[in-house]
Amino acid sequence: AFVVGEGMRRLGVGSFLNEFLVMAAGRHGIRRLWAYVNPENTAMRRIYEKLGWKKEFLSDGPVFLFQRDISI
Repeated sequence: AFVVGEGMRRLGVGSFLNEFLVMAAGRHGIRRLWAYVNPENTAMRRIYEKLGWKKEFLSDGPVFLFQRDISI
């Protein structure tokens, strides 16, 4: 999980951190990542959607699950 401070939002920091996390995970042999996102967090939802994460709505609560497969 990561949080971008208010003064740094809308500058690409979230996208950068997301891609860095994906790259680091791949280097350590991790092949899939999951992210649980509150539906009201439109900024994070847009980042995951823009970066190609697959989205589904979980039936057991008001949250989106985003998944990303990591290829070498």
